Amino acid sequence: MKGFTPDAEQAMLQYDWPGNISEMRQLIQDALEKTDKDWLTPVDLGLFTGISPDGAPYQSEPKPFLATVASAESADENYLPSTQEALHVALGEAVHSLLALNMIKPLGAWLEDELVLAALDRYRGDLRRTGDFLHTKPRNISRWLPKIAAREDERSGSALWQKPRRLLREWVRESAHAQESPLLLMANTLMAHVNEQGGALGSTTRAQIMGISTPTYLKRCREAGHT
Repeated sequence: MKGFTPDAEQAMLQYDWPGNISEMRQLIQDALEKTDKDWLTPVDLGLFTGISPDGAPYQSEPKPFLATVASAESADENYLPSTQEALHVALGEAVHSLLALNMIKPLGAWLEDELVLAALDRYRGDLRRTGDFLHTKPRNISRWLPKIAAREDERSGSALWQKPRRLLREWVRESAHAQESPLLLMANTLMAHVNEQGGALGSTTRAQIMGISTPTYLKRCREAGHT
């Protein structure tokens, strides 16, 4: 374990720590037990306080001391996340910002929209190849496109969605064909954030954030092993 990523340090320094050092110690210990990665991220810690939707510190906040130190480290000691790791954090940031603003937006539907559009771009509009990549039928993509277009203005106008949007498209461009559907993989990633950060919310509200009906949400939770 080399340390904390700069955004994890930022979140830790901005968090109030009502349980003082005992809470900090337990949080870090729990994170270490759940991962074998070299760096602890906000996702590992479950903290997104003080991280803005675009991943940069809020202008009113000073740059964290540990992040300043990290910037002076040698290149081989710096944290270089993969696109998927960065996307995982960005989705967590988006959920955190949504809840902090007391808003309900269908992030799950937006996520699927971006995946479909990114795959269509990758395969130059070829529905068959796009469907193969997404593990769905070409006719499903044709059926989804009108609703995707109808949500475009809301997606593109949301500040908290711009970083996930960019990273989703980058991830699709560089990803190889996988046995698991990218739609399912990313939906489960987002759902884990919604369930962890929105634990105080009812199932109906969490389903609305996922952009699906409550019965479908509960079914997906069971299938993914989320409680």
